[in-house]
Amino acid sequence: MKNSFKLVMLCVLAFGSLLVFNPKDKAEAATSSWKTVSGFGSGCQVRVVTDASTYKSTASTIDAYAQTNGKCGTLSYTTWVEYPRDGGAASKETYSGSFSSKTSTRKFSLTHIRGSMDKNSSQRLYVYFFFDKGSKSFNDNVGVTVYK
Repeated sequence: MKNSFKLVMLCVLAFGSLLVFNPKDKAEAATSSWKTVSGFGSGCQVRVVTDASTYKSTASTIDAYAQTNGKCGTLSYTTWVEYPRDGGAASKETYSGSFSSKTSTRKFSLTHIRGSMDKNSSQRLYVYFFFDKGSKSFNDNVGVTVYK
C-alpha cells in the first residue's frame, strides 16, 4: 500500500512538472512542403524552413534555411524576406550562395522590418529562396507573421 501511494505521488509530481515547466510560447517552425523540382536532378526535392511561424515583439531575427533531399546536386540560391502584396523587399539582408544538402542558417533582422510597421500591428511576410542550376530555376517560400 505504501509503495502504491509513493508511485501515485511520483506520477502526480511528474505530470505536474510537465504542466509547470512546459513553455506554452514555444516557437513552432514554419516549413514549406517538399517541392519536387524538375531539371535539377532525378527526384530532386527542396523546402524552406524558418525557426518560427510567428515572431513576437521580443524576437530579433527571422532565421531561415533551405534544404534538399540530397538528390539535387549543387544548387545556387538567393534568399530574402518580402511583403506579400507588392513583392517589395522587407529586409535589408539578401544572401546568396550554393549548397547541396542544407544552406547555412540565414538571419534577417526584424529591426528594419518593424521600423516600417504601424504601432501595435502585425505583418505577414514571406521568406523566399530562389534556386538555380544552369539554365533552370525554381523558387519556394514560407509565410511568417511579425508583431511590432
